[in-house]
Amino acid sequence: MGTTLTAIPRRATVLASKAAVLAAATGIAAGTAILASLATARWILPGNNFTPEAGYPSCPSPTPPPSEPPSAPPSA
Repeated sequence: MGTTLTAIPRRATVLASKAAVLAAATGIAAGTAILASLATARWILPGNNFTPEAGYPSCPSPTPPPSEPPSAPPSA
């Protein structure tokens, strides 16, 4: 039961490999969960009146809206 690290002298390599496999599996699971939740939200929210017509944005913007350009100082 736990003989991997005692049977192989390169413990750091084994631990790094295990960490990489765990990180990849976690990333795939997290990505799948995020995509599923986004798809579910797009399906459920319009039925509960979360629509652009009700004042809600159709899709959140990843960047803030552009601000007004600075006005020119008054000339003297």
